[in-house]
Amino acid sequence: MSDERLDILIGKYLEDDCVEEEAQALLAQLGQSEEARLRFARHVYHEKTLVDLLAAPARVTAEVIPYETEPARVEGADAGSRRRRIQAAALIAASVLIAMLGAWLWRVPRAAPDMLARVRAPSGTVVVARGAAQRSAVPEMALAAGDVLRTGARGRVTVAYPDGSSLCLRPETEVVLGVTAEAIVRMQNVLAPAAAASPPVPDVLRGADSAVGHVFVREGGVVAKLARRPASVASVLLATPNAVVEVVGTTLELSVAPYWTRVDVTQGRARLTRLRDGRRAELAAGQYAVVAAGLALSARPIAAPRSDAGRFAKRYVICRADLTDRADVEALEALVERAAAVGYNGLIIGDFGGRYVRLENMTPGVFSSFIRIREAAAQLGLALIPCSIDPTQVSYENPSLVETVPVRDTPFSVESGLARVEGPGPLRLRNGGFEDGPGPQPVHWRVTGAGSARVERDATMKRTGAASLALRPAVPGGGAAGKELFIEQVVAVEPFRAYELSAWVQPPAEHAGELRMLIEGGRRGLLGGVIPRLAGSGWRRVAVAFNALESTAVRVRLGVSRGTGSGTYRLDDFALREVGLRATVRRASLPVVVRAADGAVTFSEGSDYVVEEEQLRLPPGSRIGEGTHLLVSWYVRPEMFGGPGPACAGYPAYFTHHADNARRLDTLFGAPPAFMMGYRGGPSGWGGWYVGNWDPICGDVPAGVYVAETLRRSEELLRDINPGYELYLSNDMVDPYACAKATHFLMRGSLEGAWEGVSRRTVIVNRGRSKESLLFFARRGHRQLVACAARASAVDGCLRVLDEAEPEGVIDVVGFVFGLGDDRPPALLRGMDLEIAANRIRTAGRWGHGPAFGRAQARRSVGPLDL
Repeated sequence: MSDERLDILIGKYLEDDCVEEEAQALLAQLGQSEEARLRFARHVYHEKTLVDLLAAPARVTAEVIPYETEPARVEGADAGSRRRRIQAAALIAASVLIAMLGAWLWRVPRAAPDMLARVRAPSGTVVVARGAAQRSAVPEMALAAGDVLRTGARGRVTVAYPDGSSLCLRPETEVVLGVTAEAIVRMQNVLAPAAAASPPVPDVLRGADSAVGHVFVREGGVVAKLARRPASVASVLLATPNAVVEVVGTTLELSVAPYWTRVDVTQGRARLTRLRDGRRAELAAGQYAVVAAGLALSARPIAAPRSDAGRFAKRYVICRADLTDRADVEALEALVERAAAVGYNGLIIGDFGGRYVRLENMTPGVFSSFIRIREAAAQLGLALIPCSIDPTQVSYENPSLVETVPVRDTPFSVESGLARVEGPGPLRLRNGGFEDGPGPQPVHWRVTGAGSARVERDATMKRTGAASLALRPAVPGGGAAGKELFIEQVVAVEPFRAYELSAWVQPPAEHAGELRMLIEGGRRGLLGGVIPRLAGSGWRRVAVAFNALESTAVRVRLGVSRGTGSGTYRLDDFALREVGLRATVRRASLPVVVRAADGAVTFSEGSDYVVEEEQLRLPPGSRIGEGTHLLVSWYVRPEMFGGPGPACAGYPAYFTHHADNARRLDTLFGAPPAFMMGYRGGPSGWGGWYVGNWDPICGDVPAGVYVAETLRRSEELLRDINPGYELYLSNDMVDPYACAKATHFLMRGSLEGAWEGVSRRTVIVNRGRSKESLLFFARRGHRQLVACAARASAVDGCLRVLDEAEPEGVIDVVGFVFGLGDDRPPALLRGMDLEIAANRIRTAGRWGHGPAFGRAQARRSVGPLDL
């Protein structure tokens, strides 16, 4: 039997989806092959059985150990013995699991236990486990204390008690019947991931009887109809990993997921106790309460249930990662486990620093680790989805293809055989040294943000001259913490000329916010910007180059965002100068053109001038004489947001690179079910497409046509690689309510119509900031995912906008994405935002069930990458 066929059979067994012939084939293969038994054990090593938890008061220590062990961690003489111990443990585990499979297949007869309840109306996949034996539920089957019931993706069953009480189990539910209060405490201590190391035992469990009438719901949904009991009889307890529900005679619905328990009472009363701190909520008919991180425990009125169409079937986390960095890969492994435990079913992995295009730097150890992550994710039902095909990645590999903007007719003059940009001319920036004015406020500068009282001239500390400027972004005590504080000035410039804005800064000893230097011009908004990372003491020079494009005046700004603490920034010696031939990009379509000042003569490169950094050198025999005034035009790489900037899609090499890269990723991710194109239009995050369409090779078309054609060809190359891909695209660059407008940063021409290059089959990842945006793509026929920033509080805003849009026709939102790709895996692992976001979506009634792409498919094996 092939490994692929074996994997399929094991997967079906684990999903309770085996028919009898398949189970017989699996059992036969396991009996014949030690390798098959080891493979079977590896597939299920992460499973923890409730049989172990119920076996003794102490946690069972015998665990199935994964067969694979990192070679780098097995050294010397211990390597062989350690591998033998691992093999032995795996084989023991495989023997136990094979026995369970045999019991399922052959319906092993068992001694009749004391009956606790009976099975009624089973449908779909319903399994009853007793000890190591399992069998499918059949009508009127007797159930005993300690029996475990599990329903499959379409399974349902009713547990009927002699007193008329009943439990109706929904799909994908697991419960343990007839457990004692002591067993509940043991299971909660093991299964409650959000609880403290030694959570307090709720009073309701301390005084509970030891009768075996309680129920533990590990996950899923249960509708309980419990007959009223006499006052002399103890209440029934319904327990979950993080809560206990005490009921006397009640009809309620219990929904359980990792880190989350919800109780809806429709008749009678119930008391919900939170495990973490023992806090309680009294619930009457028509009320519900939730036990979850980030949510207050209180009774709330039950709203109308949401239909399945409004629930999120795709529940994704997104992050950036450097797949050549062992620390990032190890953090990814932890993130996969944590996201799956919470209930997410997909992880989108974006690029960090262009590493996707340099997979040849991935060491064998890191490569093996990622493959292990991929296999673990498949076992946990978590799809790993690559995010690539954005224009910035090409620039990392081939900087010569970077997008540019034109500099036109900059005046140069010749002196001593060199032509340089002419002198600064009239003073453009006023009071750059903060010398003017007798008062504390800086003359000619406007203060914006948190108040002018925290900006003042300081004669006691300066770099040069008589004074500097002190910026105190936050008041001690936090009265204005988190607000922006900027100084700004409007300055005249010449269109399509290159400039550099510089300043000297002395940072505070402690963190006081992010320092930003920005240049804004007219309708385009930002023309250039830099966020310098300053540390230590003393003065530091910060600078940003920019192109004025069509602007005749720009607003220069320097200040602090997200101010915290009580530190003070000191600024001095602002300067604005025109620059020549700086960051010049040379391609056949991007010449450096030198003309006489009157435009009558165009000189020839090589014979008349040689291009150097910030100057022209005149070789012997040049037609350009001493003292000549010139007009010089060239193309420059913009400085904005860090990194090399996007690449130009007008060259065939742009798509050749993406096709090669996508093939490698398809292999590395094991033919993933989906692929996200990393186009994104804002100043933050991966794939910022903020400049483009200036290269003459792009043709005389507006930016919207340029972007549409690039997206169309990108989709085509991905579908050629894998026709089965479900493609995702962020809405920013193709959204008229986001970036696809008449002007967008440094793009040439209107971006309107960029959406025409996107196939209706492509799923739009919508940041959910406006109802109009959701409606726009819904009317175009796109399915959508709503994307929430990597803060749990942002989830509420996305859900609110979706609630507003649904009545107007937004009905095909198939899931959500938590995070916007800016965070690396270690950042997403900190805190409880993953859990809190999930809790809020569940509470809103939008949490779906099942895997993102239906039943898990066997993935092809992966060999060495063709790099």
